[in-house]
Amino acid sequence: MQIHRAKNCNFGAQSLIMKKLFVIFLLVVSGVSQAQQTVSFSATPAADSILHRAWMFTSSDYDRDAVNQEMLRSFYQNQERDFRFFVTVKKVEYLRATAPDCIEGFVSTKGNDVKRLYNFMKNSCPTKAGLVMSFYDFDPINYRINKTRTAGDSVIYTVISEKGVSMPHEILLQRVTDKDEGMLKTERRMNISPVENEYAIKAHEKENLTIDPDALLPDVNYLNNLSSLPVSYFFNPLIKPESQYTEYVVDWRPDLWYNSFDGFKMGGVLSGTYMNQLHNFTLRAFYNTGLEQEYLVPQDIENDFDRINFVFDYDTYLTKGLRFRTDFRWLDGLQSGQAGLDYFLPNGKTEIYGFFRTMYRANEAALEYLFIPEWGIGRRNHKFHVGITHNYEYAKGTGMIDFELVSSSLGSDYDFSYLIFESKHEHRFGKLPIRYRLYGQYGTGSNWAPESRLFLAGANPEEYMDDPFTRSQGIINRSFAGGFNSDLNTFHYGGGLNLRGYNGYFAPYVTENGEVVATYAGTTGTSINAELPFTALFLNRPTSLNDLVSAEAYLFGDAGFINANTPDEDLIMGNLRADAGLGANIEIKRFGKFNDLKPLTVRVDFPLFLNRPGPEDEYFDLRFLLGISKAF
Repeated sequence: MQIHRAKNCNFGAQSLIMKKLFVIFLLVVSGVSQAQQTVSFSATPAADSILHRAWMFTSSDYDRDAVNQEMLRSFYQNQERDFRFFVTVKKVEYLRATAPDCIEGFVSTKGNDVKRLYNFMKNSCPTKAGLVMSFYDFDPINYRINKTRTAGDSVIYTVISEKGVSMPHEILLQRVTDKDEGMLKTERRMNISPVENEYAIKAHEKENLTIDPDALLPDVNYLNNLSSLPVSYFFNPLIKPESQYTEYVVDWRPDLWYNSFDGFKMGGVLSGTYMNQLHNFTLRAFYNTGLEQEYLVPQDIENDFDRINFVFDYDTYLTKGLRFRTDFRWLDGLQSGQAGLDYFLPNGKTEIYGFFRTMYRANEAALEYLFIPEWGIGRRNHKFHVGITHNYEYAKGTGMIDFELVSSSLGSDYDFSYLIFESKHEHRFGKLPIRYRLYGQYGTGSNWAPESRLFLAGANPEEYMDDPFTRSQGIINRSFAGGFNSDLNTFHYGGGLNLRGYNGYFAPYVTENGEVVATYAGTTGTSINAELPFTALFLNRPTSLNDLVSAEAYLFGDAGFINANTPDEDLIMGNLRADAGLGANIEIKRFGKFNDLKPLTVRVDFPLFLNRPGPEDEYFDLRFLLGISKAF
């Protein structure tokens, strides 16, 4: 029985020990900035109980920032039922603060609903009854302060309610005066009810206006409630600061990474957000030292790496349901950029997206970073992507369907287009879930970018660029994942047709005229992948660990076709290839208190069966793969 392992590389013992120590350090201490923090609530109550549940929610363990964050998330992501719930929570909070005496007797009554609340306040506190009418309206409120004009020595600000009904609110006028003994701060609060008001502030004095200073109203953008933007700055020791409803949060930290060509990369990360919904940005910059560069780098190019690298990501919601995102990077030999829009439909489950992407590698040295060195040099790959994704639930499972159309654009050095269909499902049979993925791609074009082709066993080189562990060799050694030949590679990255048992195999196909064609990559193909986790039959994880780590073992099987023709030939589909075996993965969901590290999934797969093994392989054999991601 043959065991397939990676090819050995002779590294010095001292260098190898240093590498291992630094890899552990990098993974635990540096990491990659994670998606912004979110707070999860179960908040899809029936309409007839929404007020009662909101009242109960505000009566114990009320976290204002968490509620505000979820209200903004559900509004901007167009999740109407969740938004209605959190608006009601905010309005209950507002009533408790502004009319406590009038509602004291109502809190204990049963069957709380808007009609009963209105009748109660109409009889008990008629001067406040108008407040309750706002409960009938779930449109968003967005107060905004505008600097409209100057008049003499004053600046005139206008307060506008952009959306929904105007609720009575407070204006806080803060005046700060410089004195020899320090700063003298005075405040004046004014209760306001009209929709629009003007306020004059002396231009030579340091004065600020703040609408709703206690953040009681269900306002979907508090940042424009102030005449000067409030910003807080934090040092981030891999612990992301809490979101603040009343201010924009900026944090920074040093950063450290490694790859085999740049050596150690030293730099820093600066990021900012408002409640994880508006004006989210991350700027990461590195100085590449060349220290501990692997000796396998050719001597004639060992100093040809870029000394400075950077990545800039930005996204924000423009309005309800519509998000803009962009990123630019000069990183690990790749110059790339993209910009696009995402739109969430009112059902909160369907997303339509479109974006433009450009990629460029300047010279041969830029290939030195890659696990799969199949990338056009000195050629620009411009593409448009448009697609639609729908997520759904049913009685015994969940699913996702995605359609995406990709086409090269004007100014590109390539000519190709393709249509992708992908569907992922998890269906439960008692304790056992079964997961399966259907994938299909149809491609056309006379000149394909090698990095954008469809790969038989896993992700293509373009997808490798989206993960810091796989965009460059180094953290994962090149001996595990390089090239395509008659043997298998040890490292696997999920994607493409995901026939994991053929990872690194050149997958020959013999044409009618006897020509041997490698089909490890192509332009058209289809596959099905399935996994049956069985850990739950034998092991129940301790509840205390569920939020930190999860582990499972599973049976898996993959089968699919990929085309064997060149772009200028008629479509010819290659042989059906299939694999099956055992696998296991462990997912580290949280690294203790370090909440600014992404979850990490490590897996090992044993493709024990191949229906078309290599010339020196058996149908049944002991083979193994290591991976850090999953295709589904």
